[in-house]
Amino acid sequence: MLRETWRKTVQKNKGRLFASSAVILLPAVAGLSLWVVHGWSGTAAVLLLFPLPVFALHWVCVWMTLRDPQNGSQDKKALWMAFWLCPVLSLLFGAVWAAEALNVPSVFFQVQPFVLGLLLIAVGNFLPKCRQNRTLGVKLPWTLASEENWNATHRFAGKLWVVSGAGMSFASFLPETATAAICVTGIVAAALLPVGYSYVFSRRNRNPAAPAKEKSRAERLHAGIGLAVTAAVILGCTVLLFTGDVRFELGDDALTVRATYWPEATLAYGDIESVMYVEGMAVGTRVNGFGSPRLMLGRFRNGTLGDYTRYTYAACKSAVVLKHPGGTLVLGGGDETETRALYESVLEKLPAP
Repeated sequence: MLRETWRKTVQKNKGRLFASSAVILLPAVAGLSLWVVHGWSGTAAVLLLFPLPVFALHWVCVWMTLRDPQNGSQDKKALWMAFWLCPVLSLLFGAVWAAEALNVPSVFFQVQPFVLGLLLIAVGNFLPKCRQNRTLGVKLPWTLASEENWNATHRFAGKLWVVSGAGMSFASFLPETATAAICVTGIVAAALLPVGYSYVFSRRNRNPAAPAKEKSRAERLHAGIGLAVTAAVILGCTVLLFTGDVRFELGDDALTVRATYWPEATLAYGDIESVMYVEGMAVGTRVNGFGSPRLMLGRFRNGTLGDYTRYTYAACKSAVVLKHPGGTLVLGGGDETETRALYESVLEKLPAP
């Protein structure tokens, strides 16, 4: 009976399943095009490879969703999350990498928090419509054990996600430091507060006289998966925010910069037109790239340098500014001492005038 229900559900949603899968793989098409036109590079590799785990995750999520008999009568709008969340994220991050590889400035990069905020608002609107099941929504031991807890938690989570999304969208028009703080706060709040709310609701509405309901193996499995996914999201955000390094390799003919979360850059010493050591440099606005409390990577713009590429640690306020025919490259070590040493090392590598 379960297999037949699943087969019918897959048949019913076949068009959306294959359409959403095709959207996920679009960045891989862009990566293949970059490879053919510009040759193999780190960005082409990322565009080709990163959609594959997203594609696998998408099929697992959809499979689990359609396999759940409780989703046979699930709200159609709530099912949107299972079919289109991974494709939207794949397109969003794929566009960032493709534009970086093509060196195309775009207002899109200035409104990434705005786009992510809209996504949170959309999901927040769908959450209260999501009926109790073991695959979609806030899957916790307390929400799965009580339909009343499920409905209350999802109403709360829906409002919270809408508020968090609106805050992220608004933050896209603020200075970068404020944008990062608001976005991190919004994401952490959206992930953690519904868990706390569900637990408190369960404790306040527990009936001591009611016999304990023994959970089935499937219920325990899905509850464990829900908690594991929540923990993985929190861990992933923590890793992205507080890890990563920038390394400078001074070869015989060129300087190579390698960063954990951004493509490497290579600059021949003969192409360097000038070298400056700047203290208290104004960051300006990030056009695109990766930013965290630890790293500042990508393309930026300020009133002094105009558009420039930056590979620095966030805590260091000094920087080495390299002018070259293709633009400006700004580098910085973990502190002022490392940055000064990098500046002197680059000067020693420059060809004699």
